[in-house]
Amino acid sequence: MAQLDRNMKAGLVDRRRLSGVSARCCSRPAAGSRCARPRGRTALALEAVWLASTLIPAAALAGRLLGELGDLRRAARIVEAAWKANPHSELADTYAHLRPGDSARERLARVETLAR
Repeated sequence: MAQLDRNMKAGLVDRRRLSGVSARCCSRPAAGSRCARPRGRTALALEAVWLASTLIPAAALAGRLLGELGDLRRAARIVEAAWKANPHSELADTYAHLRPGDSARERLARVETLAR
């Protein structure tokens, strides 16, 4: 931790991004924690996105969790915003699979829209 403290004091580490990473890590499922519940995990993932909107793993996780809960519009907005900041294959995969049961053609069309 001493190295992290020194880097934070030197301004090399962004506190909001570090908090986003922490919230993203906490949103992983763990037996017996509030992270085991989908809504609790979603809340933590959304907190990570709010703290660091360009953090790809947080945006992808929030998109997947919101998609599972049926909030497709919000999930798409989060993934699209992260994509604009930094296009990444994990975001494209999340965006393609927001709606389970879609055909490959529908997923392709969705990803092409994201790429534009």
